[in-house]
Amino acid sequence: MGVKAEWFLPELDEEPLEPIEDIGTPIDLDSAEPQLFARLTELLHHEGELDAKGVTCAIKDRDDTTCSVCPLRTQVHRLAPLCRIGAEQEEVMTRLAVHGQARS
Repeated sequence: MGVKAEWFLPELDEEPLEPIEDIGTPIDLDSAEPQLFARLTELLHHEGELDAKGVTCAIKDRDDTTCSVCPLRTQVHRLAPLCRIGAEQEEVMTRLAVHGQARS
């Protein structure tokens, strides 16, 4: 015998829901894109500085891995700064992809 969740909320039956467009803060996708490209450029510059000092990571260079979940990112390790840069690069690139999809 299973347990069934009850999603009934009586207060929702009493008031009509507001249109979703009237809730939250509008996001201007066009104005954010240049800032994201600028931040990505900064991150690539910082990665280049680390590379010049010999700080590289074979894991970061693989297509089938991600810096966002690398355990070294949160440890005291010589690669941790590169891990944090890689994780932010991934976040910025994902945001750019979302902006591109939203405009399509």
